[in-house]
Amino acid sequence: MEAVATFIEDLLVSLKGDGEGTPTALARDAAGVSFGPDSWLAARYLGKASNEVASAVRNYTTQLIQNLEQAAASIRGAIEHHRAAEQANIRSYTNIQSSLGGQSGSTQSGSY
Repeated sequence: MEAVATFIEDLLVSLKGDGEGTPTALARDAAGVSFGPDSWLAARYLGKASNEVASAVRNYTTQLIQNLEQAAASIRGAIEHHRAAEQANIRSYTNIQSSLGGQSGSTQSGSY
């Protein structure tokens, strides 16, 4: 589970940066596109369509970032919950073993 959370967090670093395909770059790059002089009606329509597509992709990417942040936080929270449950199980096992007169047994601690 930790590997998945770390992977998501690393992906978030990339998405939040200034590199190609990030929301910041999309806004910057869309503004710099020219399809010809403004006197050409087709150039204006293409420019408007390009800006709308860039805006839609930017909005999607922003929502994706928010969802990934929530997913990573949920996974991290689940890791802590599972660790606490594992420790409670180990304590219960130890208490049972003690009450049975110390019969031997082994416990294993998993990695999340």
